[in-house]
Amino acid sequence: AGAVSLRDVSRVVRLYNWFYNSLQTRRRAPGASRDSRTLTATTVVRSSLVLSLAHCYHSRLSDKRPEYRRIITNIINDMPPYELRLGRNEFFQLLTAEQQFYVAQLSPGEGIALNEALCEHIFMILVCVMDRS
Repeated sequence: AGAVSLRDVSRVVRLYNWFYNSLQTRRRAPGASRDSRTLTATTVVRSSLVLSLAHCYHSRLSDKRPEYRRIITNIINDMPPYELRLGRNEFFQLLTAEQQFYVAQLSPGEGIALNEALCEHIFMILVCVMDRS
Protein backbone atom coordinates (compact mmCIF):
# COMPACT_ATOMS: atom_id res chain seq x y z
CA ALA A 1 0.00 0.00 0.00
CA GLY A 2 1.04 3.58 -0.34
CA ALA A 3 -0.11 7.13 -0.12
CA VAL A 4 -1.08 9.62 -2.78
CA SER A 5 -0.98 13.35 -2.50
CA LEU A 6 -3.94 15.65 -3.01
CA ARG A 7 -2.01 16.98 -6.01
CA ASP A 8 -2.12 13.46 -7.52
CA VAL A 9 -5.84 13.17 -6.84
CA SER A 10 -6.43 16.57 -8.42
CA ARG A 11 -4.38 15.53 -11.46
CA VAL A 12 -6.36 12.28 -11.89
CA VAL A 13 -9.63 14.24 -11.76
CA ARG A 14 -8.35 16.85 -14.22
CA LEU A 15 -7.11 14.15 -16.61
CA TYR A 16 -10.36 12.20 -16.24
CA ASN A 17 -12.28 15.29 -17.36
CA TRP A 18 -9.82 15.87 -20.21
CA PHE A 19 -10.02 12.27 -21.46
CA TYR A 20 -13.82 12.31 -21.12
CA ASN A 21 -14.12 15.48 -23.21
CA SER A 22 -11.56 14.23 -25.72
CA LEU A 23 -13.29 10.87 -26.20
CA GLN A 24 -16.72 12.53 -26.46
CA THR A 25 -15.39 14.95 -29.08
CA ARG A 26 -13.72 12.13 -31.00
CA ARG A 27 -16.96 10.13 -30.85
CA ARG A 28 -19.00 12.95 -32.39
CA ALA A 29 -16.42 14.25 -34.87
CA PRO A 30 -17.31 14.22 -38.55
CA GLY A 31 -15.31 11.48 -40.21
CA ALA A 32 -14.73 9.72 -36.89
CA SER A 33 -13.52 6.16 -37.16
CA ARG A 34 -16.02 3.37 -36.71
CA ASP A 35 -14.39 2.52 -33.36
CA SER A 36 -14.84 6.09 -32.14
CA ARG A 37 -18.45 6.36 -33.33
CA THR A 38 -19.47 3.18 -31.51
CA LEU A 39 -18.21 4.36 -28.12
CA THR A 40 -21.09 4.31 -25.66
CA ALA A 41 -21.42 6.73 -22.76
CA THR A 42 -20.41 3.90 -20.40
CA THR A 43 -17.35 3.09 -22.51
CA VAL A 44 -16.29 6.75 -22.49
CA VAL A 45 -16.56 6.87 -18.67
CA ARG A 46 -14.72 3.55 -18.26
CA SER A 47 -11.98 4.56 -20.71
CA SER A 48 -11.56 7.99 -19.12
CA LEU A 49 -11.17 6.41 -15.68
CA VAL A 50 -8.63 3.85 -16.86
CA LEU A 51 -6.64 6.35 -18.94
CA SER A 52 -6.43 8.96 -16.19
CA LEU A 53 -5.26 6.36 -13.64
CA ALA A 54 -2.82 4.92 -16.17
CA HIS A 55 -1.36 8.31 -17.03
CA CYS A 56 -0.85 9.27 -13.39
CA TYR A 57 0.23 5.98 -11.80
CA HIS A 58 0.72 3.08 -14.23
CA SER A 59 3.46 4.95 -16.08
CA ARG A 60 5.45 5.40 -12.85
CA LEU A 61 5.63 1.70 -12.14
CA SER A 62 8.02 -0.72 -13.78
CA ASP A 63 7.80 -4.34 -12.74
CA LYS A 64 4.59 -3.79 -10.73
CA ARG A 65 2.41 -2.75 -13.65
CA PRO A 66 0.56 -6.08 -14.02
CA GLU A 67 -0.19 -6.08 -10.29
CA TYR A 68 -1.42 -2.47 -10.45
CA ARG A 69 -3.73 -3.29 -13.38
CA ARG A 70 -5.11 -6.30 -11.52
CA ILE A 71 -5.73 -4.32 -8.32
CA ILE A 72 -7.41 -1.40 -10.11
CA THR A 73 -9.54 -3.81 -12.15
CA ASN A 74 -10.66 -5.56 -8.94
CA ILE A 75 -11.48 -2.24 -7.25
CA ILE A 76 -13.50 -0.99 -10.23
CA ASN A 77 -15.32 -4.33 -10.53
CA ASP A 78 -16.24 -4.37 -6.83
CA MET A 79 -17.82 -0.89 -6.82
CA PRO A 80 -21.08 0.30 -8.31
CA PRO A 81 -21.99 1.23 -10.96
CA TYR A 82 -21.34 -2.27 -12.20
CA GLU A 83 -21.68 -1.20 -15.83
CA LEU A 84 -18.10 0.07 -15.54
CA ARG A 85 -16.72 -3.42 -14.87
CA LEU A 86 -13.49 -4.26 -16.64
CA GLY A 87 -12.65 -7.55 -18.31
CA ARG A 88 -9.53 -9.49 -17.40
CA ASN A 89 -7.09 -7.59 -19.65
CA GLU A 90 -9.30 -4.63 -20.49
CA PHE A 91 -7.23 -2.06 -18.55
CA PHE A 92 -4.17 -2.92 -20.65
CA GLN A 93 -6.21 -3.12 -23.88
CA LEU A 94 -7.80 0.32 -23.36
CA LEU A 95 -4.43 1.87 -22.55
CA THR A 96 -2.68 0.24 -25.52
CA ALA A 97 -5.45 1.22 -27.94
CA GLU A 98 -5.27 4.86 -26.81
CA GLN A 99 -1.48 4.91 -27.08
CA GLN A 100 -1.70 3.51 -30.60
CA PHE A 101 -4.34 6.12 -31.48
CA TYR A 102 -1.94 8.94 -30.56
CA VAL A 103 0.98 7.34 -32.35
CA ALA A 104 -1.15 6.93 -35.50
CA GLN A 105 -1.90 10.67 -35.47
CA LEU A 106 1.82 11.35 -35.87
CA SER A 107 2.19 9.19 -38.98
CA PRO A 108 5.56 7.74 -37.96
CA GLY A 109 7.96 7.15 -40.80
CA GLU A 110 8.92 3.86 -42.31
CA GLY A 111 11.39 1.82 -40.30
CA ILE A 112 10.45 3.28 -36.91
CA ALA A 113 9.87 0.48 -34.41
CA LEU A 114 6.66 1.28 -32.58
CA ASN A 115 7.50 -0.70 -29.47
CA GLU A 116 5.68 -0.42 -26.15
CA ALA A 117 8.15 2.08 -24.70
CA LEU A 118 7.94 4.48 -27.64
CA CYS A 119 4.14 4.32 -27.72
CA GLU A 120 3.99 4.99 -23.98
CA HIS A 121 6.36 7.97 -24.23
CA ILE A 122 4.42 9.52 -27.09
CA PHE A 123 1.15 9.04 -25.19
CA MET A 124 2.56 10.59 -22.00
CA ILE A 125 4.09 13.58 -23.78
CA LEU A 126 1.12 14.35 -26.01
CA VAL A 127 -1.40 14.11 -23.19
CA CYS A 128 0.74 16.41 -21.02
CA VAL A 129 1.05 18.93 -23.84
CA MET A 130 -2.61 18.81 -24.85
CA ASP A 131 -3.77 18.98 -21.22
CA ARG A 132 -1.07 21.55 -20.42
CA SER A 133 0.03 19.50 -17.39
